Order: sequence, then structure tokens, then C-alpha cells
Amino acid sequence: MLCLGILRIFSDCCSKRSKTTKEDVKKVATPYQVLGVCEDATHREVKRAYIELMKMYHPDNYQSVNDCLLKEEMEEKSKLINWAYQEVKRSAS
Repeated sequence: MLCLGILRIFSDCCSKRSKTTKEDVKKVATPYQVLGVCEDATHREVKRAYIELMKMYHPDNYQSVNDCLLKEEMEEKSKLINWAYQEVKRSAS
């Protein structure tokens, strides 16, 4: 089974430029799918995926952007990535 990844999940559960909540994403994806890894991924693979996604979507990377909606979108995505990583870590322990 292929994992969806965060971009596909966001496009599936919301229209462009609308606010997406964790509850919206929980309806269509698992934390593993948000991180773009399969459920049998190792801790190392999960952590690597988390770090790569946070590099791409961390709102501090967009401070010079004047588009407030883009900044808000990046904040929501980084919160979602963080939530997914915490859920995966919690289920592994």
C-alpha cells in the first residue's frame, strides 16, 4: 500500500486556502500517512520523514513572505506534522 503524504491529504480533505484541522485530517488519514511513511516503518524512518517535513513546512521558513494565508497554512501543516509524529511515537512506546 502506498502512503499518501501530507500534500495529498491536504488536497483531499479541504479546498484551497481553507483552514484544515487535525479532526479533518483524522477522517481521511492516519498519522503514518501524514508523515508519508508506511505503518511498518522503523523509528529512524519515521524521524527522518518528520525532520524533512518540518524543514519544508515550518512557518519560520516563511517569515519574509507577505502572504498571511500561506503563513497560516504552513503553521497548520507543521502542527499537523508534529501531531502525527507524537502519535506515532506514543503508539511505538
